[in-house]
Amino acid sequence: MHAAAPRKKPAAAKRSRYGGRATAAGVAYESRIAASIAVTMLCGARSILWNGITGNDIAAVTLQAPEAVDDVVVTLRGVDGNKAFISAKYRTGTIAITKASAAFVDSIEAFVTQFIALPQEARSASRFVWAIPSSAGAAAAKHLPAVLDAHRAEAFDSPLAQFINGRSPDQKRVFETLCEVSKSAWAKHKGKEPTEEQLRELVRLIYVELYDFGTGFQHDRAADRDLRIHVVSKHSQAPKAWRTLEQIFERNNRSGLTFLLARTKRRSAG
Repeated sequence: MHAAAPRKKPAAAKRSRYGGRATAAGVAYESRIAASIAVTMLCGARSILWNGITGNDIAAVTLQAPEAVDDVVVTLRGVDGNKAFISAKYRTGTIAITKASAAFVDSIEAFVTQFIALPQEARSASRFVWAIPSSAGAAAAKHLPAVLDAHRAEAFDSPLAQFINGRSPDQKRVFETLCEVSKSAWAKHKGKEPTEEQLRELVRLIYVELYDFGTGFQHDRAADRDLRIHVVSKHSQAPKAWRTLEQIFERNNRSGLTFLLARTKRRSAG
């Protein structure tokens, strides 16, 4: 794995980007997400990042990319421009799914801005990922991902109103809020709301992924396991390897960092 030199950002740009909201915990959260993706990248096809994406599909991991969604950007192999744009929102308590929730609205507005900027040919294989802890509450961590998955799976032939009316009250509420925020953000850029087809194309690209870090938590255990099985030569080296990746990404988070995988022979799983 190769780390490209961190990009220098002007001080004004940094102030605008962080705006007082990027706490030390939030920066560490972004960095740990990037580190966990780097582990998947190192493992290649033997490790799955998200549904339909393995480590072999990842070309690069970038922190603070020059994009509307800039926390973590995962460049995918294939058509030029295919990327997963991650908006990471670490909160210690519940994240409300309302039009007054900055953690929710900021991410959706950034997704809309990024979607509009993407070339048409890059959209279908790209993703907009809202990364949150599982402690964010049922609306954010359960009902929203469920209704987004249902929309991808079930809603190709039915009108949007019919899909919404067929959801549970909890799913209906969060989905309608997502659509309202998306349409409002779209109108700010385009001067009018999106068509139903445009809105649904955007919503199909939005995913919620739960990331939990800390001793004994899911993603620390997963990283340790994958490193032991697929990367390090001795199992005892895995914890140190994971800590090193965390530190590298956190140290370079504010200035930007891109990781590329050198295509050398990986350690045999056997």
